[in-house]
Amino acid sequence: MNTDDVPDDDCVFVGNLPFDCSEEEVYDVFSSCGNVKEVRMPFDREANRLKGFAFVSMESPMAARKACDMNEQADIRGRKLRINLSTSKRSSPPSRNGRGGFRGRGNSTGGFRGDFRGRGSFRGGHGGPTPQKVAFQTPQQQNSKIRFDVDE
Repeated sequence: MNTDDVPDDDCVFVGNLPFDCSEEEVYDVFSSCGNVKEVRMPFDREANRLKGFAFVSMESPMAARKACDMNEQADIRGRKLRINLSTSKRSSPPSRNGRGGFRGRGNSTGGFRGDFRGRGSFRGGHGGPTPQKVAFQTPQQQNSKIRFDVDE
């Protein structure tokens, strides 16, 4: 194995796990590749079961690479495991260009509770262009009615 191909990260993603799988079963599969530091199996609270995947932290990046070589060869209870190097959170780009929350959809009101100038306040962003402002002249009285002349 070429050491230039060895990743810096020692964590692998394991997919296609049975929903009732235990940490010990995952540990047993990966212990043949090297020392397993930790097995994390996310839990779905709504479904009240495991999500069907895990993150396995190995002792070294070489052990993680060896674990990835077992992709679709290892199985638990007849289910072939999908094994990939876990992407590091530090190396992934920030979501939504560093901006959080919801943005407007391109209309003049921005998002929810936007005002007429295209600025949304709650869940809104800068939705669209600001409408042109109309400049009014002073009112002139003609036949006892007030009238406004508009500059174009």
